[in-house]
Amino acid sequence: MRQIERLIIGLMLFISISGFSQKNMWIEPEVGLSFVQDDLARVYGDFDPRQDISNNVKFSLRPKLFYQWNERLWLGGHLGYAFEFASLEDQADIELSNYKIGLQARYDILRIITGFHLYTEIGGNYNLLTASNNTDESYVKLYTDLGLKFNFSEKLYAALIFKDIVSYHSNDINFRNREDFEIADPFKEFIEFPFFAVGFRL
Repeated sequence: MRQIERLIIGLMLFISISGFSQKNMWIEPEVGLSFVQDDLARVYGDFDPRQDISNNVKFSLRPKLFYQWNERLWLGGHLGYAFEFASLEDQADIELSNYKIGLQARYDILRIITGFHLYTEIGGNYNLLTASNNTDESYVKLYTDLGLKFNFSEKLYAALIFKDIVSYHSNDINFRNREDFEIADPFKEFIEFPFFAVGFRL
């Protein structure tokens, strides 16, 4: 945890001495939630018949701080926490906690219609994964997301996020169960583990 604490302190110092104009600062809490019940998993074929089926709950919260550099380019940093609980047949329950800190850059690609924007976000973070059996793993993640954003006003927007279109994980043991470089099916991923965000101008 000391590495996480040092990264948090470094990020706070960077923000405090940057001198960025506050009117261009945004806070964006990003939330993901997924619930898989065994009957639903059977219906949708969302299981491996060779394995026990589990009831599974996933939750992710990642507050992000952005500086809007210009109309299209946004730069910032983030902290994050994710939790997973799985109840397995004939096995002990599993709990995972994932802590992260990192940086990201966002670029508004296209204005679809008035108020609606398509954007891409690239970023990286350092992660610490802890399990209920007292094992710890750390890894670095690089990612590319796509988002669909609707501006309610000059100070408020909401977004749907298609996570990890392209991603890299330095350790095969990670919260998303990914291997090295992967290209995801964005719609399938969104259905299984949807993410949303709301942005506020400071």
